[in-house]
Amino acid sequence: MLLTIVRGINLPVPGGISLNDLETSVRFEFAFPSLEEAQRDQTHSVKSSSSPDFGEQFVLQIKRGHRGFKRVLSKGIKFEIIQKGTLFRTDKVVGSAELKLDSLESECAIRQLVEVFKRRTPSGGHLEVRVRIREPLGGPQSQTVTEKWLVLDPLTLPLVVASKPQIQDSTVKRVSSR
Repeated sequence: MLLTIVRGINLPVPGGISLNDLETSVRFEFAFPSLEEAQRDQTHSVKSSSSPDFGEQFVLQIKRGHRGFKRVLSKGIKFEIIQKGTLFRTDKVVGSAELKLDSLESECAIRQLVEVFKRRTPSGGHLEVRVRIREPLGGPQSQTVTEKWLVLDPLTLPLVVASKPQIQDSTVKRVSSR
């Protein structure tokens, strides 16, 4: 499974911090194979922007036949928007978001703007996220396409026999055997 964190849109700015001092990153958690052994990672930090472009890809390991995999799909992937701390301050969680993976049953790719919440209330910001897998979880993805076909009848042309052209070169002499 390939997770791409594309960008943040109008992310919340914590109190007491100006836009020039803002340095945000996104941390995610995919609780597979279990909550204790969850796959976690973080994007690089982007400075001075409430709408940062991350454009980072992460490869997540999945096992389709695992007994807890269906439960993990309904829970989804959790994201936290982090304000980077200074020398004496720790990192601060600015907002959180969650992406449900239920639509991967029938589709190979998901592209969503996930709403960012600040303490369970919408903050007005969004996080653009893409998830791709090779094949949908419910089986191969097939689409019915109806197209108009143009059928051309074959045109029969008369058969013309052409003789093989002979190249005559003045420098080559023909020798006939007698």
